[in-house]
Amino acid sequence: MKRLACLVIAVALATCSGAPRPAPPPPPAPAPRLAAASLPSLERWRRHLAEDLMPYWTTPDALGTPLGNFPTFRCADGSAYRAASPCPEAASAPPWIAASGIETDGAGFIAVNALLQSVSHPDIFAAGDVASMTGLRIPKSGVYAVRQGPPLAANLRQALASMSLIPYVPQPTALALISAGDKYAVASYGRIAFEGAWVWRWKDFIDRRFMNRYHIATPAKQQSGTSA
Repeated sequence: MKRLACLVIAVALATCSGAPRPAPPPPPAPAPRLAAASLPSLERWRRHLAEDLMPYWTTPDALGTPLGNFPTFRCADGSAYRAASPCPEAASAPPWIAASGIETDGAGFIAVNALLQSVSHPDIFAAGDVASMTGLRIPKSGVYAVRQGPPLAANLRQALASMSLIPYVPQPTALALISAGDKYAVASYGRIAFEGAWVWRWKDFIDRRFMNRYHIATPAKQQSGTSA
C-alpha cells in the first residue's frame, strides 16, 4: 500500500512539474480554389454539350442493349465498343510513322522483315502493334508483341556487334483476351470464341502472373525472404 501511494505521488508530481505539453498541430490549409478565369467559358460548355455529348447520347447505342445497360466504352465516332468489330481508330497507325519516311504497309504501320528490321531502314527495328511483317498477317495482339521481345532484344545486340541476326517465327494461332469493361472480357482462339465475367478473371490472373515475372523486390523484402 505504501509503495502504491508513492507511485501515485510520483505520477502527480510528474504531471504538475513536467515539461509543457506540445502545442497542437495547426489546422490544414484550405484547398486552393480555381480562379473563374481558368474555367472554360460558357460557350465552350455549350459546344461540348452540342458537339461531344448530345451526338452520342441521342443514338440507340447510348441507351444500351438491353435497354438501360449503358456501355462503358465508346469509339471516337460515338458508337459503342463491340468485340466483333473493334473501333476504327484501334486498327489505324499513328500519322507520325508515314511522316518519318519509313516504309509502311497499306495500313500505315512500319513494314519489317522476319528479322524485325525496317525494310527501308535496316538500322531501325520495330515490333509489336506498330509494326507489320511483310508477307504475313499477324494480329495486333499482345501475345505476338511479347513473343517478339526476346528476338528483338537479341537482334539489337547482334546488330551492335555486327553479327548475324535471328529471325522471328510467329506462332500460327494465339489466345486473344480483350477486356470489355465492368470486369467482363471476351476471348477467342482460332474460330472459337467465348465471353463472360469468368473470362475477365482468367485474363486478370494471366496478366498479374506475367507482371509478377518482372517485379523487382525491395531490399527489405529481399532481406526478409533471405532470413526466412
